[in-house]
Order: sequence, then C-alpha cells, then structure tokens
Amino acid sequence: MTYYVYDNTTRELLETSETVIDPAKWAGMAYGETALTLAEITASYNWSGIAQDFVPKGSKRSKLEFLQLFTSAERIGVKAETATDPIVDDFWTLMMLADTIHLDSADTQAGIGYLVYKGLITQARADEILTY
Repeated sequence: MTYYVYDNTTRELLETSETVIDPAKWAGMAYGETALTLAEITASYNWSGIAQDFVPKGSKRSKLEFLQLFTSAERIGVKAETATDPIVDDFWTLMMLADTIHLDSADTQAGIGYLVYKGLITQARADEILTY
C-alpha cells in the first residue's frame, strides 16, 4: 500500500510513502492511497493532476482517456473553436475518429501545439497532457 498527498488547488503530487502520511505535516492537503507499491509507481506510473491519481506511463490513450486529460473548460473552449478555426476542427475531428490517441505522434503533438498557439491551453497544460 502506498499513501500520497496532493494539493487540490495546484493538483501537484507532494509526497508518497509506504507508511501512513502524518496529517499534521500536510494539514489542508488531500490524501489518498493506492495498492501500487512505490517501486511500481516509479517504474510504470505518472501522477495525473487532472485525474488526481496515478496513471500508467505510455503514449496510447483511448478517446475518453484523452478527453479526460483536458479540463471541462478546455474541452468546451476547443469544441467552440472548431466552429471558426478549420485547423482546430481538423485536429479535433481526427482525435474523435481515432480508436486510440498516440500522444507521441507528430499529428497529436502538432495539434496540441496549435491549441497552445491559439491560447486554448497553456504550454504547461500541453506539457502535462502530452506526458500522461
């Protein structure tokens, strides 16, 4: 069993431990536990601030997993932009038609980069999306 602490505001992972977390040390923060060991987390998982949980490392995501990498506001903004920007529309259409989204593909990375260029997501969010 691994215990973890994260900041609900920043969604940042603050600590992991195989012993129970000291609540006095992390007052006001969110806590969780997972059946994963620290070794498993280090080798095969990343922290997802969006899911507020550990997610498997790797570049393939289902459509739903891909969409869940975005906040609700980000998804709504992108969807609205598809009506006026053919490049955003093309990228989003391709993502919704794919069975699996490859985060390391040139098309996905270019599309995410274009969302940054258009101001629909920040570079920090793009980096987070592409690494989970």
